[in-house]
Amino acid sequence: MGLTCPSNGYSVSASELPLVVRTPDHPAVTESCAACGGSAFALVFNVLASAGVKVTVGEPWSIVDDSACKSSCLLVVEPTLIKIATTDTAAPARNVVFEAAGAGDGGCL
Repeated sequence: MGLTCPSNGYSVSASELPLVVRTPDHPAVTESCAACGGSAFALVFNVLASAGVKVTVGEPWSIVDDSACKSSCLLVVEPTLIKIATTDTAAPARNVVFEAAGAGDGGCL
């Protein structure tokens, strides 16, 4: 799959795109997540992007970046640490899709 797991999350580089990662089904509450932001469970990714990378995930999972905004789609244009998080311990598994953002893609609409 090409992912590495440093202490700051799984690294995703442009050479690995497109990449699909599956979230867990019915995740258990992770104390470290609940203590910092109210998420029940989160996967952390270090997106090593120097060009546009579009990240998408389906509800009830969301993408959380440094701004703490939650969304189902994020356009990453510089190296960024993101979390794929949920507050729902009964959340179904969803695909997290990392793909190159095309010219005129407009990011996430």
